[in-house]
Formats: sequence, structure tokens, C-alpha cells
Amino acid sequence: WSAAGQLTKVTGVRVAANIDMSKVTDWTPIKGFDNLTFDGGNFKIKGLKAPLFYMTTSTTIKNVVLEDVDILVDEYFESVDTPGDFRVNAGSIAYYMYKGKLLNCSATGKIEINTQFKNADTSSEANSAYAVNLGGLVGTIRTMDQVDNCTNRVNVTITSLFGAAAESKFYVQLGGVAGHYQG
Repeated sequence: WSAAGQLTKVTGVRVAANIDMSKVTDWTPIKGFDNLTFDGGNFKIKGLKAPLFYMTTSTTIKNVVLEDVDILVDEYFESVDTPGDFRVNAGSIAYYMYKGKLLNCSATGKIEINTQFKNADTSSEANSAYAVNLGGLVGTIRTMDQVDNCTNRVNVTITSLFGAAAESKFYVQLGGVAGHYQG
């Protein structure tokens, strides 16, 4: 509210103190935080078990300090009738960022991918494409306006189990800031 009692437009959120998430076991990444600014204020957000954000569009994320993340992506995908593309995006700040800015962000801790892909249709070698996009900060970044002064010190492990080699094409894309970048 403004001083005149008028509702003012919210343009974002700013963290005002350190946050300990290490005992929170059911964290759901933030969704729908689009066209806004998230300012971590350089305060520590400790012990996240899932990324801070799910997917963002035209969002500015800045001054975020993630400490001791402990993220496990444990999923199973099976294409029984229709082949297709199955993608796993993993990162400590977001699974996926479209447009926007990522500024002065850092993370420490670990991310583990334990994903099983199985395609039941073995009639064609190229019937499906499976991808794991793992970045210390963001799984996939697409058409970003700016990425600047970001640091990753997250240990990553992929223990995925894939179907037989002749079934499909498999891609594993790793990166310090982003596992996959689409320009």
C-alpha cells in the first residue's frame, strides 16, 4: 500500500535475513515468479533440497547466495506407445530460465541426478531423445538478457540408468552456471 492508501504494483522481493532451509524436506520450487525481481540481498539461503525456482520468464535474479544445497532429482521416464523427448533440467537456483537476468549469484553443495529412462519401442534407433541438463546454478538457460558475476561450487553426480544403447539418443549436458544454453 502507498501512503495515500492506494495499492501499489509489486515489482519483486528482497530477502532481508539469512534463511536456513536444511530442515525443510518438502520444499516446492517457486512457480509463477515472472517479470519480477528476486533480490537475495547477499544473505545466505542454506540447505535447499530443491531449486529455489522451477521456471522463470523475464525474471531478474540477483545477489542470491545458496549454501550447502542438497538436491536429488530422482525420476523415471518410460515411453510405452509414443516415442518422444524427455528432458531433465537440474540446477540450484532454477530448473529453467527464459529471458531475464542472473546477476551476482553463487551456490555451494551438491546435486545428484538419479534418473531412469526406458523406451519400450526398440524398432528405431532414433525414436526418442533423452537429455539431462545439469548446471550448478540453472539446468537450462534460454535467450537470457544478462548473466554476470555468478559462481558455482556445487558438486554434481549423475547416476542415471538408461535403456539399451540401440533404443534412443542420450545427451548429458553439464555446465558450471548452466547445463544447457539455448540462444
